[in-house]
Amino acid sequence: AIRAPEVSPDGGGLVWLKDRTSAVSHQLFDTVRGATRSLKTDQTAAQNTNAAYLTNFTGNGFSLGGDYDVNKPADNYASWTFRRSPKFFDVVTVNHVSGTADVVDLAALGAVGMVIIKSVTAANNWLVFHRSLVADTYLALNSTAAAAVLSGWNLTSENITIPAIAATQTFVIYAF
Repeated sequence: AIRAPEVSPDGGGLVWLKDRTSAVSHQLFDTVRGATRSLKTDQTAAQNTNAAYLTNFTGNGFSLGGDYDVNKPADNYASWTFRRSPKFFDVVTVNHVSGTADVVDLAALGAVGMVIIKSVTAANNWLVFHRSLVADTYLALNSTAAAAVLSGWNLTSENITIPAIAATQTFVIYAF
């Protein structure tokens, strides 16, 4: 089935946050999943909800809570923000039903060159597909391993195929 991704109605985007002083995970927050929901790029875990992490998206940035993973006094932090913009970046979610293959239509996002996908409801690798990789080849953002074949998944400039998998899951897709 070809599915249009669920797109946030606001401008929205992604905040990628990293403590540069302490050895803690990179954390990703986006406007589609909501401010308090984080994903850690070095872990396979499903999303975590913590009201003391990123607490709010604002018209000119974001607000942080007091959790030491994101706002430890005296630590230095880096953050990268990606605002949804045609032909540059978008964030969408896909509710994938068990046992079915889906083709997610990314054409509305412009010419997609790279896609990062993570299940937010199950423990799975982060999948990174890039147009310069051989078909069905991916990188795992949470791993130092070389590119590997992942049969059934496919990225083109206009869509990505999610193969029939055993469990119903929600995926977040960051498309560049």
